[in-house]
Amino acid sequence: MAETIAEIQTSPDRANHAGLRLLVDCAPQWVVIEQETQDGVNLSAQAVQGSGKKGRQYRLRLSRDFAGEVEIRECQPDLLPSFCPERHINDDTSFCLGYEAGNQVINADTGRQWWEKLRSFLLCQDTATNTGYWPDYAALAHGAAAFFQMEGEAAARQLDKLEDFRSAMHGVGWVSDNVWQVTDDGNRLLNGRMPCICGRIDSRGGRMLRKECRKANEPCLVVLEARRRDAEQDFWKLNEGKLCCGTMATCPLSPKWKPLPDRRALRRARARNE
Repeated sequence: MAETIAEIQTSPDRANHAGLRLLVDCAPQWVVIEQETQDGVNLSAQAVQGSGKKGRQYRLRLSRDFAGEVEIRECQPDLLPSFCPERHINDDTSFCLGYEAGNQVINADTGRQWWEKLRSFLLCQDTATNTGYWPDYAALAHGAAAFFQMEGEAAARQLDKLEDFRSAMHGVGWVSDNVWQVTDDGNRLLNGRMPCICGRIDSRGGRMLRKECRKANEPCLVVLEARRRDAEQDFWKLNEGKLCCGTMATCPLSPKWKPLPDRRALRRARARNE
């Protein structure tokens, strides 16, 4: 029989990590704590959609890694592959719930936020199983690329160009079309005396120049997308040779994968055609 949270709190073998204790204490109704030991917590989770429809039931293991970061995975890979970057499952079977999500559990509020991230993650897994695609609304780039994506999305919101930036991740739209103009070091756009490519306006009501944007430390959507692509490419290079699980419609580990064109190659192609 599954133990209740109250029973676990008085158990002599309760976990000795405050973060895990906190998560147990604020576990939502769709989570059942089954067993708590000194090195982690076994639980079952059945995420619920906003409509009230229940997802699949997962048996999960909650623990901390060597650096003290909260992590969670299937007790044994069963409903999910043991490794799939496109499904945000790390090569040690742990789930990637978001950028640095595992080290942000410090109080009841952040604990509840962590559980909400897990709920969304499990519902996305159900979608991926049924369709072969990870939902766009929850898409996050891999590794360090996630940082540039979040930075780009924050800048895009200020410019009311969020969908333009997100489309670039799929190689579509003006942001993607202009990645070739980013210098090889990823620091700036070519032709600094040209108008700002993001449409920023100066104090006189005219378009800012690219060099003026750079001097004012204004983030450039095209530069951030180029940096995101560079970091994403570095991530996949680190995972070269690993087997594709075959559960997704597209995956860079698949032999059939066609990556977005490199901006240096795009620049060379444009130079040949001019």
